[in-house]
Amino acid sequence: MRLQEAKITDYKEARDFLGERETAQVGYATTIHKRGDCIAIYHHKTAIVVFEAGGAIHLSNGGYFTPTTKKRLNLFTPEGFRVFQRDHAWYLETPEGTVDFSGWAIIFDNEAITGTLSEVKGDG
Repeated sequence: MRLQEAKITDYKEARDFLGERETAQVGYATTIHKRGDCIAIYHHKTAIVVFEAGGAIHLSNGGYFTPTTKKRLNLFTPEGFRVFQRDHAWYLETPEGTVDFSGWAIIFDNEAITGTLSEVKGDG
């Protein structure tokens, strides 16, 4: 399957794509997995996008600021949101404007909350 064929930008689309399967490949080194009440998109071994049944979407680059990770994030990010790079810094474009993307973001009700991975790990 080519990545462009997998139109998955929310929990319902992810659930419909998986059907009865627990996991499926959606591209080179990119897979989708059921995880309890969530469905996650993995690139290699990093969960880069997690769709919650309640509507929240978690984005993470897992500390990998690579063009491929950015491309995968954008393939599975809802319309109106886009991860991009300018002058070596990563940003998340949202319907409300642009915010820093330093490693993770949560999208809910068309709004984004962002932070660094060190904050999640308790280092920040």
